[in-house]
Amino acid sequence: MNEPGLGGSFWPSERQKLLLRTATAGGEASAEAWRRLRPQLELDRLELGSFPVLPLVHRQLDGLDIDDPYVPRLAGIRRRTWAMNQLGLDALAPALRALEDAGAEPVVVGGWQFPAHYYGGDFGLRPVQGLEVLVRPAFAAPRGAAGGVTHGGANGITCVLHQRFARDFSGPEREVEDLWERTAELTLGETRARMLAPTDELVRVCLAGARASEPPNVLWVADAIAVLQASATSIDWERVVRHALRLRAMLRLRDALVYLRRELDAAVPDEAIRELEAHPPLRREALAHLKAGRSPRVVATRFLHLTADRSLPAAVAALPTFLRDELGLKRRAQVPLEVVRRAALRIRVTRPTVEAR
Repeated sequence: MNEPGLGGSFWPSERQKLLLRTATAGGEASAEAWRRLRPQLELDRLELGSFPVLPLVHRQLDGLDIDDPYVPRLAGIRRRTWAMNQLGLDALAPALRALEDAGAEPVVVGGWQFPAHYYGGDFGLRPVQGLEVLVRPAFAAPRGAAGGVTHGGANGITCVLHQRFARDFSGPEREVEDLWERTAELTLGETRARMLAPTDELVRVCLAGARASEPPNVLWVADAIAVLQASATSIDWERVVRHALRLRAMLRLRDALVYLRRELDAAVPDEAIRELEAHPPLRREALAHLKAGRSPRVVATRFLHLTADRSLPAAVAALPTFLRDELGLKRRAQVPLEVVRRAALRIRVTRPTVEAR
């Protein structure tokens, strides 16, 4: 859905806005949002991306003692989320230990930190699939796609190892500084881990979430609100702006913060918005922002971002090396064959199947 003044067509629909307000506002504001949403809500016909927010909706309705036929079903979804997360928790300790022993210094991102910390330790409030960690850039991970290397951990769990703070924007010369010095301890069941500081978490969740994706993602909005509600006085807004400028991510972060403030009354200061708007983007950065708002494909937007300050001939000359690294290949000569292979695979996946009669 389009939003006035904001780039992209991925923003939550009107029903999803009410769902998010119910889930995050609290008190009478949640009750009012639910009253407006309820006549148009069918749990069996939710818009894509809405389901993960339902446990948070149940928390609010339960706390308000709202009597509604949907409440027992929402409670069941919350219990199932808790059960599935408990199964995942059992596999975390050996996987994280293996990464620690390998010198990766893993920091949990992409999910577990939210129920464990920002949602008060209730693992029924937010579904998490798999394990994603941010590792030191120098860590010798198995070679793979640059944005998220898969690593087979202990107990059969597959970790996604992120060597960059923000996939669309980070590069060796742009990487955010002193992340590890500011991390905090995180408790995952009986496992101790590390998580980003709230300021860094807010930036990361906004940059990862405020773009087109498959399937659509609105949970990032609830996650960002949770960080702000739990850490309102500890958010370093000057650091938020510095991150955006270093990454050249002013447009996306500005849009995300404007949306959170406008639609969900998030406590985002005017000065932070003004600072982000005071630094105009380069032409290819603006084009990348437009593309990311309408297409879930990351490679093209990353290339536009990372070469925005180069001349067009220099950017074209850098393309083979960029694709080699992005595709996890050893040599640039392997790029054409790999591109063709992936295109053929994509065609096979999307081609409709004709059943024999």
